[in-house]
Amino acid sequence: MRFQNKSTEEGIPQKVHPSPNFPSFSADGTLYATENGFDARGSRPIANDKEDLYKIEEGAWYGWPDFGSGIPVTDPQFKPEDKPQPHFLMADHPEVVKPLATYAKHSSITKMTINPGGAFADKGKMFISFFGHMAPMTGEVDKHGGHRVIMVDPGSFESTDFLTQKHHSHSGDGESDHHENADKKSNDGNAASVGPRRLLDVQFSPQGDALYEVDYGVMFVDKNGITPKPETGVVWRISRDGN
Repeated sequence: MRFQNKSTEEGIPQKVHPSPNFPSFSADGTLYATENGFDARGSRPIANDKEDLYKIEEGAWYGWPDFGSGIPVTDPQFKPEDKPQPHFLMADHPEVVKPLATYAKHSSITKMTINPGGAFADKGKMFISFFGHMAPMTGEVDKHGGHRVIMVDPGSFESTDFLTQKHHSHSGDGESDHHENADKKSNDGNAASVGPRRLLDVQFSPQGDALYEVDYGVMFVDKNGITPKPETGVVWRISRDGN
């Protein structure tokens, strides 16, 4: 797989992630990507894998299919309840790259963008969107983590909430254990709030004076499947006063 920087002729080949989202180049040409973790479902269920932010480097290996967030899937933390411990599929493993930051499991990290500069925020700040968990389909959750956009410092990779539902409180050092009273169902009202709801993509305007966020809209999830609500999707435009 090769990612091309549109501002240069340079391409960066990389070994496959399990579920990578569209990456972003910083102003200095560094490539970053978000990654959805494993789910506790299917023929090889893996529990408790977190969502990740990675720096992409040529020839690097990021762990798929035998590591989650840089940790081997044979670790007891990845064993689903009432299901077998995951085993390795590969006989030998290259050196695995660990993520720059991790976020709550099943929070469904989606796309990211990097501020090009302008009136909106400091140049180089990363903005990452989260779709929100799909429990109980993907596994159990103990932290909500979704329905939000975070802002990530490119030096420390610590994060803070930028856009979130009013009744959610998240704090970010990557993602620590600060999510008390976590919502454990996808149809508990969070996915049907005024917004933000199911966030898919985040991009800056070319001038860097506004941030656009694609919101899928209302979608309920239960053991029987997914129920989206028509005509609830929106595009949010966020700007400073006067822009």
